[in-house]
Amino acid sequence: MIVNQRRTTYAYRVLITNLLNQETNLKITEQLPVSRNEQIKIRLTRIQPQIQLGEMGILEWEFSVLPQERREIYYQFTLEHPPELTVIGLEI
Repeated sequence: MIVNQRRTTYAYRVLITNLLNQETNLKITEQLPVSRNEQIKIRLTRIQPQIQLGEMGILEWEFSVLPQERREIYYQFTLEHPPELTVIGLEI
């Protein structure tokens, strides 16, 4: 069986630097796209630091950042769909 699917990978890197003179607690929330069409599949393929994918594609990190400390969040997801299907809403 040959399955013809178009696959697009999106990757995001968020850099955080605490410019304050005190430790700061942060909560960072991002959302992956959520498809209402069963032919469109979205898969989280990489994430750093590791967290669990929440309901409705919610990603949520909580951490404290020391003064002048720099943190990085990275996540990547793949969108798969039939080539004849037009996907809208992910334009940059």
